[in-house]
Amino acid sequence: MPSDIQEAPDQIIDESSEEKLRALQEKLRECRRCQERFGFEPRPIVYGNPGAKIVHIGQAPGLKVHNSGRPFDDASGRRLRNEWYGVDEKTFYDPDCFYFTGAGHCFPGAGKSGDRKPPACCYEMWTKKELELLSEARLYLVVGRVGASKLFGNRKLDDLVFDDLHLFGRPCFVLPHPSGRNGPWLKAHPEFEKSVLPRVRKAIQEALGGEQQDSSDMLVQRAPNEDAEVSPD
Repeated sequence: MPSDIQEAPDQIIDESSEEKLRALQEKLRECRRCQERFGFEPRPIVYGNPGAKIVHIGQAPGLKVHNSGRPFDDASGRRLRNEWYGVDEKTFYDPDCFYFTGAGHCFPGAGKSGDRKPPACCYEMWTKKELELLSEARLYLVVGRVGASKLFGNRKLDDLVFDDLHLFGRPCFVLPHPSGRNGPWLKAHPEFEKSVLPRVRKAIQEALGGEQQDSSDMLVQRAPNEDAEVSPD
């Protein structure tokens, strides 16, 4: 059953929306609100241009991304773009193609099992405002349980992954986190790779306007356990 969240924004990005988003990004880069909570200086990850075709909504950066400043710059990110999305690195990090945001913008620190969840205030202060200003998006990709819960409430991830979703009137896919720790989930749901991922790749190609090479050329094999250190949500 199709699920729609909010109304579709104006398809044409105006100068004021672009200026507002860039101003918001500058303020976000300067945010240190959670420094005392984290116990170290936060590093907000801000990546993407106002007119990006695809909005990518994750959970929060990991330690490797905290150090590099580039979203999904880790083993899970390589699996995501190469195996799941079928796009090359240049396209994935083209700020006019992908805009990266999440439930949290900073690495929240390590927990007992994976990383800690991002503070709720980050989504309320920053992410909601980003999404309101990203009027040019043609496709939304939501990765992980935490990000999905911000947009779709208490609906189960298993249901969202296989549902026909829309966000702001545009196509939307909810995906599990590509961490190696999610191997049991993927094994229990083989239809994800057989039926959902082909639809995701097709939607990405359509959103990019056919600029990316055939996704079948990008699929690679992942080394065993190469991303096991990443939180599954």
